Amino acid sequence: TLLKGYETAKENMLKNDALHMPSLKALEGKPELAVGFGSGSLFTDMFAKVVTGGEPIDSAFDRFVAEWRSRGGDEVIKEATEWYKKFHNLQHEFGM
Repeated sequence: TLLKGYETAKENMLKNDALHMPSLKALEGKPELAVGFGSGSLFTDMFAKVVTGGEPIDSAFDRFVAEWRSRGGDEVIKEATEWYKKFHNLQHEFGM
């Protein structure tokens, strides 16, 4: 039945906390720090170099992380971590 299908889906659903995360202020004005395959992101540039054989994955990824962090990534991590802790504290507090 439809209800049984809904219950099965609900029981097996993976939680994605990021769906609740607001836009991070630390990313404002820094599109190169965006996660994913957006045009001009540091990740996209590194990914393209690795896929085309321009750079080995280990050294390319290490350089990507260092540059991402130096351009403001540490602030992004800090803000996201603070949000995550607050979000989970609220969920626990309200029995969610």
